[in-house]
Amino acid sequence: MNTKCFQFLAAKAALSVSMLTVLTAPGFAIAAAPVAAATDLQPFAGTWIASHDGTRIVELVLRVGKGNLAGAIRICGFTINTEGSGKIDQITNEKLSSDLPLRNITVSGKAVSFDWKDPDGDENHWKLELTGPDAGRLIWVGLPSGLKAEPIPVNRTSI
Repeated sequence: MNTKCFQFLAAKAALSVSMLTVLTAPGFAIAAAPVAAATDLQPFAGTWIASHDGTRIVELVLRVGKGNLAGAIRICGFTINTEGSGKIDQITNEKLSSDLPLRNITVSGKAVSFDWKDPDGDENHWKLELTGPDAGRLIWVGLPSGLKAEPIPVNRTSI
């Protein structure tokens, strides 16, 4: 997938997210995090923020309830140079989406993996790796061969 194609898809997703904001009410889906005790989940709980050039591009909210991890993600439109540097190129829409529920949440050591669907129905597979008590990085998992995306630094702003 070339950069222009990725930019088109990102713009299409941003438009769909804007439409989703008007058509749906925000909410959280409950998804179990198997094989982890509630105390093991606390390091992930909270609001995790990623910014690029001073603009909030991702807001990930994780909550522990009844021994499970659940949450949602809000994301704005941005492009990543997946055929070159793997870095964020530009922000195409500064407005964060409404809550997109997380699914298939699994915890392994200092990482939590999750899936979420964009408004077009495309599956996204990401992982949050903790690098400190209130720091981590989001990793786009499962990119097609030959494409890359650098990890996106995140900081926890609240628990």
